[in-house]
Parts: sequence; C-alpha cells; structure tokens
Amino acid sequence: KPPRLSASSSAAGAIRSLGSRPGLPQALVAAWLLRRMGVPHAVHLGLRRPSDTPDRGLEAHAWVLSGTVPVTGVKEAVGMTPVATFVSA
Repeated sequence: KPPRLSASSSAAGAIRSLGSRPGLPQALVAAWLLRRMGVPHAVHLGLRRPSDTPDRGLEAHAWVLSGTVPVTGVKEAVGMTPVATFVSA
C-alpha cells in the first residue's frame, strides 16, 4: 500500500504539472488549490535587478510556501527581495 501524501505534497505535485507557466499565475493557482484543501500557505512577491543586464529594470516573481514546505517558484526566487506576502486565513 503506497504511503498517503500530505495535502501540501499533493498540491505541490499538481502545481508542478502546470509546467513552465509564469510565476504569478502558477502561484495563484497553487494558492487557490491549497485554500480549497484547507492547507495554510503564503504567497510571496519579490523583485530583483538582473545581474547580467542591470540597466534592464527589475524582474518580478511570485512563489508559494506552506509553512516551510516549498510549493511552487521557490528555486526561482533565489536573489529576490520580498516586497509583499499574503498569508492564508
């Protein structure tokens, strides 16, 4: 009998199946799924200046954590300065 996955692990798998969608849409879908499952989570928004072309402006990204469990976009968030966090109720 396979081990039962936690709700946040199941959501993380479902989100990864979205593929390489942009950060914000993927984070919003993750938050929606987690909320429907009653899993506490936080959506983070961040900015960074690209190191290869600093005159290009800022890059933005969104990622989701459920406690300390990464759900989506966490690897891509390296180097981002968090500017807003929305915590589930």
